[in-house]
Amino acid sequence: MNLPIQRGISAEGILIVIGRSGLSASGLSSPGIDPTSLDTGEGSVVIRNADDRTWVLIVGGDDEGLMAAARLFSGVLPHTRTSQLQNWTQLLKTFQML
Repeated sequence: MNLPIQRGISAEGILIVIGRSGLSASGLSSPGIDPTSLDTGEGSVVIRNADDRTWVLIVGGDDEGLMAAARLFSGVLPHTRTSQLQNWTQLLKTFQML
């Protein structure tokens, strides 16, 4: 499968960071989450605005937690239906209103 995804922090649009190594490669000085604070098997998907960019961080306390966060991001969130969400930018705006 060949997905139209750009790699690296020079990519345009919303940046997706996966795992601890991705987080360290991102260069984010304040990512808003510390993967070492997550318990074994615990994962998190975080939307963050930093450096005038929008970032989606997918992290876990361990490999199992990272897999849980990745499943949420790829398998659950795309199937969450609401008439108000048109794209990730709108999703971010909705979270900011909460």
